Amino acid sequence: MQQESKRVGGQRRRYEASFKQQVLAECAAGDRPFVDVARAHGLDVKLVHQWRIRARTAATPMRFVPVALSATTPQPATPTHEPPAPEPIRIEVHRGATVLCLHWPMAQVSALTLWLDQSAP
Repeated sequence: MQQESKRVGGQRRRYEASFKQQVLAECAAGDRPFVDVARAHGLDVKLVHQWRIRARTAATPMRFVPVALSATTPQPATPTHEPPAPEPIRIEVHRGATVLCLHWPMAQVSALTLWLDQSAP
């Protein structure tokens, strides 16, 4: 059974809700593809596809989901081991058979810079 509708002056066709329900019921029956159902009623496949999406969306309305929040903010996990200490600065100066070897802690690099500036000729 095809519902009569005419397009007048660029207006869109309008279908009764009962007709849409009938088409959707035939699609849901599953004995033939919805494309065949649409064509059997003289409807555009895209239109029937939109009806199916809208019907599915209306059947499962969106709603808020409750979320339980704790009163305290969780703290990030603290590492169980200390990071390795940085290697000391090592400077070797070779003058002939003489070797001057200097080891300086990385944490005091600014003091080393000052000492080297004062030691320079």
